[in-house]
Amino acid sequence: MGWQRCWDNMRWAIVLLLLANVIMFAWYSQSGPEVQVGQEEDKGPVQLLAEVDATNLLRRNEQASSPPSVESKELTCAVIGGLYTDQEANQFFEALQGYQLEGVLRDKRKDEVLGYEVAVSLPLTVLQTERLQAEGFTLRQFNQQMVAQFVAFSAARDVRVRLAPEIEAEISALERKTGGFEVWVSLYDGEETVSKIKLIAARLGLLLKIEKKLCKGVASTQSRE
Repeated sequence: MGWQRCWDNMRWAIVLLLLANVIMFAWYSQSGPEVQVGQEEDKGPVQLLAEVDATNLLRRNEQASSPPSVESKELTCAVIGGLYTDQEANQFFEALQGYQLEGVLRDKRKDEVLGYEVAVSLPLTVLQTERLQAEGFTLRQFNQQMVAQFVAFSAARDVRVRLAPEIEAEISALERKTGGFEVWVSLYDGEETVSKIKLIAARLGLLLKIEKKLCKGVASTQSRE
């Protein structure tokens, strides 16, 4: 009988202990602070790539990786004209060296055909000489030839045909050089370079024409073309 009463007391003690644990758990779960697992940042509405204006996109090749463009500066040259002979052009070009000027000498002359000459070499018989004189030939003593000059090639050709085969004649073009030389000088120092050019022209007694143009083919050192 005593043993039974002891067991009943232990059973009630266990029940009370479990009940107390349940009550404590319920109280902490209701009154304890809320635990925030995480908070997401509001990044605004989500847009698909196809919905974005293409002009607002950063093009890597054009903006991110491309270095800033640098404007190229074109060099100006003084173009000197009024040089008509080899001697004038060479004297002027060599005078540039004394003033440490960079330049290029360009031959702008062209061959202009003035007419055509028919020549017959001596000796000739009296009859041949008279025939040539009738065709308009004259004696040129320094090279021992009878010559006649014509403006048109067809006229010179017709005379040679009439003289053949008794008299052998040669046709050559009468040419002359037209135009002149140009010297291109870099205008690194602007008006100071122009002043030097005028001093050279005055020293050589040359009447020159100076124009300013964009440089073409002017090397860092003086050169002839």
